[in-house]
Amino acid sequence: MGRARREAGKVQFLIAGPDLWIAAASAYNVVIDVSAKRVQHGCRDFLGQARERRLCKHVAALLLAMDREVALEVLRSLTVPYGEWHLEVIAARGFKN
Repeated sequence: MGRARREAGKVQFLIAGPDLWIAAASAYNVVIDVSAKRVQHGCRDFLGQARERRLCKHVAALLLAMDREVALEVLRSLTVPYGEWHLEVIAARGFKN
């Protein structure tokens, strides 16, 4: 959690809520779509952990940087066994300026 906290201050938002959050965390894109109940990301840690419904530091950093109540609701619903959330791998990195 310490690494995610350090990264949270560096998160760059492309879209910031209320139901869609798209951001770059350490040059990796992270998407949290509350309406579609989908988390999309592509770092190596996420690739392995998504199957176990665990999150990497980049997704955790976005959750720490976004609206607290929305983040808590996302976390609550992610922890429900066989929940409706989809954790999907994407390959894109960062935003082009």
